[in-house]
Amino acid sequence: MGDRCCQPRENHQGPCKRALLARCSPSEGLCCQPNLCDFYPANSNHLCREESECLFSQYCDGMGAACPDSEKVGIGVLKVNVHGLFEI
Repeated sequence: MGDRCCQPRENHQGPCKRALLARCSPSEGLCCQPNLCDFYPANSNHLCREESECLFSQYCDGMGAACPDSEKVGIGVLKVNVHGLFEI
């Protein structure tokens, strides 16, 4: 599998399970350090989501493997995307 933080299940079906002492796996989110099998600390400034026309960029918070939710750009402003208008 190439993921040292994750061990395949015995039957090789479905997702793998974390290796012993691994707090996370990169397969669980961009905030897991693949070499340490641990969360990127908040002070690492590890970018996990680029800024878009609707959302601000986001950095790992040290609390989990998943990237935290991003704040919306321009609350209450109508923006246009490729699919049409949406309100933020």
